[in-house]
Amino acid sequence: MQSRYDRGRCLVSRPEGFWGRCALWCMLIPGILLFYGFSLWWGTLNQDEGWYLYAGRMVAAGYVPYRDFAFTQGPLMAYVYAAAAPLLNWQGLLGGRLFTVILAWFALGLAVFFTRILARRNAQHPFWPSIFVLGFWGLNLYHVYFTTIVKTYALTAVLMLAGMMFLEQALGATAEQSQTSSRKRILCFSWLGGMLLAFAAGVRLSAAFLLPACWLPVLVHWIRLQRPRLLGVWLLGMLVGGTMGVLAVFVPFWVLSSDGLYFGLFAYHTGREVDSLFSLLVYKAGFVLRLMQAYWPLFVAALLMPWEMIWRSAKSLAVVADDRPLHVPIGVGFVVVTLLHVLSVFPYDDYQVFVMPLGMIALSLPLGRFVEGWHMPETVRLRWAAGLIVVLLCFGLSGGMLQGWLIGPRDLIWWPIREQSSLGQLREVGRIMREGQRRSEVDGKVITQDLYLAVESGYRVPRGMELGPFANFWGLSDEDAIRFRVLNVSLARDIVSEADAEWAACSGYGFAIEAPGIIPTPTSVRGALLGIIEERFVLIDRIEGFGQAATDLYLYRKAHP
Repeated sequence: MQSRYDRGRCLVSRPEGFWGRCALWCMLIPGILLFYGFSLWWGTLNQDEGWYLYAGRMVAAGYVPYRDFAFTQGPLMAYVYAAAAPLLNWQGLLGGRLFTVILAWFALGLAVFFTRILARRNAQHPFWPSIFVLGFWGLNLYHVYFTTIVKTYALTAVLMLAGMMFLEQALGATAEQSQTSSRKRILCFSWLGGMLLAFAAGVRLSAAFLLPACWLPVLVHWIRLQRPRLLGVWLLGMLVGGTMGVLAVFVPFWVLSSDGLYFGLFAYHTGREVDSLFSLLVYKAGFVLRLMQAYWPLFVAALLMPWEMIWRSAKSLAVVADDRPLHVPIGVGFVVVTLLHVLSVFPYDDYQVFVMPLGMIALSLPLGRFVEGWHMPETVRLRWAAGLIVVLLCFGLSGGMLQGWLIGPRDLIWWPIREQSSLGQLREVGRIMREGQRRSEVDGKVITQDLYLAVESGYRVPRGMELGPFANFWGLSDEDAIRFRVLNVSLARDIVSEADAEWAACSGYGFAIEAPGIIPTPTSVRGALLGIIEERFVLIDRIEGFGQAATDLYLYRKAHP
């Protein structure tokens, strides 16, 4: 018979390695918070942040994208960030980043939860895959930065992962015995999953390819299993949900402004060209190399996968797996979206950020299985895991990104330390503009293509400039420029000559880029536009190293009689 002391000790007993696993969590969480905190304040400004937040502010004021202003992403981006308008009014661009961080943390939680679901489906302990996902995501400063600044990636990842989770839950329900109760749940979950993936495409168009990438492998599986009824319900539910989601997101804007929608989502992105095949191949190779540099731990993990398969074969260990989980669609979706990004004319490596969680999840499961299979004490296994976390932390801190945030351009043999972040610099300029606002400026304007400056100061930009540095379509006719809500040479000249603006602010991005080819503006055109600004406005200040690419900002104010 147990004594009272023995019974109490049994109640507080913990499984082997419990405190070691708690220690791993205590190493990971502060590291993730540190990286997000640094990215929030010290992360360099990005021009996209300005026109994304400005679009959200326009929607909050009652304007409609494509119809009332040009927009080159899915409409849900502008509508979701319209909810951040109170944060913008409170903290400017920092408020927009806070909103993005909330989305990123929600997406990270979904990634961990989704990994645990998939691990349990394969009779696998979820702890190790969860640790790997957290490390690959939260201790990668590149990934953290691009899910902190105002881009489409955090929101797209939330919708993508939530959609995948519902699809997985629906697939799991196909194994239940009670077909009557399962059919309703399968139909509901698969419908929701398809709808959420369609919504992800409504934020970033390349995510639309996840719909067929998830649906077609399951269709093949359904045919191979001689068309089981419950799996057919899953296919029907996802098809209906995805179709309804796409129609709900895009058809209203097609009705309101078919020209604006087509121009923003298709003509703008397909209008880029390269001058030679060699340049095209260099861009593709650069995409791959920069992606490898940004996600080097993931590439190393991918190289370990064949060894994991050889090890499992040598040990005669079969993977106890459900034959319905979403492993194949996850891999297919990741590959398809990656190929789509590679095939784009100018493949920026950060395009890949929103879909990288699928790669992290796909690699974390076999890595966790490999670690669980080590024949060693749990304490030794935990020490190896702690060492891996330290390696990931060092990788995140050792990149050039952090140095670029904290250290200025090299001066001979010296590395000057930055006195303030680019965000702090932006807030200082915004404060100067707000404090200099006259009482008559109830709805003041600023002529600038640095839209994050308009967001920070609370001013509006003249109509046609809502795309910031990407609004310059110099070769368009007046009719087409007005129809697509962008600028050509004559409209830009009218704005700088006649717009009733209190301020003008021109950085190195001011009228410097010609869209959609993203080529330099002819010197004569840019010089003429900046010359008119210098005639109408008085130079107040010149700020060195401002904003993205650290160019000089010239801040002008209207010359009052």
